[in-house]
Amino acid sequence: MPTQLKSDTARVNGAKSQGPKTAEGRATSSRNAVKHGLYSRNPLVLECENDDDFQALHNNQMEIHQPATPAEQDLVDQMVAARWRILRLQAIESNLLDTELHRRQRIERKLESGRVAQLSDAYTRQANDSRAMALASRHESRLQRTYQSLYKVLRELQASRARQSTEPAAPEPTQPEPAAKVRSAEEICSNKPKTAVISNARNTHAEACATGDSPARNRQVAANLGDRELAEKKVYSQL
Repeated sequence: MPTQLKSDTARVNGAKSQGPKTAEGRATSSRNAVKHGLYSRNPLVLECENDDDFQALHNNQMEIHQPATPAEQDLVDQMVAARWRILRLQAIESNLLDTELHRRQRIERKLESGRVAQLSDAYTRQANDSRAMALASRHESRLQRTYQSLYKVLRELQASRARQSTEPAAPEPTQPEPAAKVRSAEEICSNKPKTAVISNARNTHAEACATGDSPARNRQVAANLGDRELAEKKVYSQL
């Protein structure tokens, strides 16, 4: 922990500073807030390129595709990067042809042949003697495929999001009602009131008596039949 003396000394010395005096010192001081590393500047824009042109391209793509989610935003950013590199390769191709055409024109002027250098001469020279044109063309084709692939995925995400926004909300699941329990005959009989059972028994006994089917009646009929058979046997024995 600094002592009070050191704190007072630092405060006095700091008050003496009036900032950089020279132009070089001011220029150095103006870069104090500049970050270092990957995000110190836009990594897609070279020093020979214009940041405003890149921002205009980015704004144009954002207005066209209207990303609404972080995933869609990331796809649009990648599309912007691919498109920016395509424009760079097109500029490189134009620069290669311009440079070769100017070189052919200087040669013709030195030779005093009176012949005018043509763009076709410059292209033939680049196509036959240099791999730069072929390499740029191959890279441009690859970036075009990348751009189209990103565009397809973006459209699929946006279509899926549109379908989800128009679909009705799913109803909340409800608990199924319990099924009615089927009672067996034993349960029904066991739950039947006793008064009803007694009443049924009495009704059955009364019906049996009314029709002559009671047990007492049956015994009386059997006894009468037995006595008649004995009387007939006695009569036959006396004859």
